[in-house]
Amino acid sequence: MTRSIKALIVDDSPDDAVLIEAALRRGGFEVLGQRVETADEMGAALDTGHWDVVLTDFRMPRFDTYSALDLLHERGLSTPCIVVSGVIPVENALAFVKAGARDFVEKDDLERLVPVIERELSARVNDGELIPLRVIFDALEFTGDPVMLIDAQTPQLEIVHANPALAALVGWHRDALKGEPLSALFVDAGLIDRLRDYFETGDDTRIEARGHHPEYGDYHAHWHVHAVRGLRYWMLVNRGGCA
Repeated sequence: MTRSIKALIVDDSPDDAVLIEAALRRGGFEVLGQRVETADEMGAALDTGHWDVVLTDFRMPRFDTYSALDLLHERGLSTPCIVVSGVIPVENALAFVKAGARDFVEKDDLERLVPVIERELSARVNDGELIPLRVIFDALEFTGDPVMLIDAQTPQLEIVHANPALAALVGWHRDALKGEPLSALFVDAGLIDRLRDYFETGDDTRIEARGHHPEYGDYHAHWHVHAVRGLRYWMLVNRGGCA
């Protein structure tokens, strides 16, 4: 069954816009699309028409994702905004979601685009609601950076999600990591207390911690620590692998 969708495509590449529309058509949508690439063009499009979804590139010569989100917020619009771009570092991906983007899809993985749009059209999230965990999980799942999400309100900082890159790095099966205390991965006795101190401030930070790999033994690794959903859920991103 063909469904109509009005898609505002914010991208400086006409060729990429054609590929995006083609992906939507393959997914069963009849596309009524318009491409814009500046703030003025996007503003005019928002003011003169209703859009089901906004699909925006990350960075363009005269525009970017954050500016596109600002235009939606200024107009009080709840239109789902999905970032469609090249490879996106995980920190940027989560920053987009925290700024109001509903998800992100890499341009070399456009088969994900239709399921993401269908999810947003069938279950709109109310303005002001905390970022749904499923959106955070999706954002972490498709990044190449090793990332885990932990719950700061659990006594031992339980792991609530780990992406495939993280599981490969630490030598665990990813399903086995869910619900495990952070101490299952690290042998640094003071790590939990150090992290709790950081969590109380609410500030992002960087740490070095000693972990244990089940096959290769102890290692040192550097981690970036970010709050991703209020002050309860925090993301640990590995930088530089293990040594």
